[in-house]
Amino acid sequence: MKNLLLVVCSLVLTCCFQSLQAQVAKPGAIDISVGVGLLPTFNKDDGDVKLLPLTIGADYQFSQHFSLGLLYGHSITEAEEVFLDADPVKWSNSFSTVGLRVIVNGGKWEKWDVYGGFSLNYNSSVITILEGNNPSVIETVGLESETTFSYTGFIGANYAIDKKWAVFGELGYSVSIASVGVKYQIK
Repeated sequence: MKNLLLVVCSLVLTCCFQSLQAQVAKPGAIDISVGVGLLPTFNKDDGDVKLLPLTIGADYQFSQHFSLGLLYGHSITEAEEVFLDADPVKWSNSFSTVGLRVIVNGGKWEKWDVYGGFSLNYNSSVITILEGNNPSVIETVGLESETTFSYTGFIGANYAIDKKWAVFGELGYSVSIASVGVKYQIK
């Protein structure tokens, strides 16, 4: 899935440079974003979302086409695993991530701005066993708190409401596969 996303991001970035009418971006601009996830990453666990994936970030525009950003995301999911010969185990996963993002802005077209890039993330999953304490189930499912580093790609688009405010949609592998939110430009 990650490799497919990286290929798609590369293709989108290539298309952006070739087909969009670029306008002059504001080097030195800082965008603050707040988003909510529509497809939580841990849906794969068939769990209940207790806290929707939330993100907050800041991007600094270095030039017309390049930005550097920092993104924090958090979500909480509860799930249960049932085995035929064992008691069910229910757990909570409190997931947080902090990512350093390299962003390529494809250019502006009317009120739209298409972007994509790559992110290096520090991830933390804190697993809490809520019910059941069967060691074989816990080991089989891999229910251990862990911290990891990951890299991922993302693509997205902003729609300018006015000179300072925009709404955005983004696809990428983080706390959510798909996110929407608002951005505010400080400078």
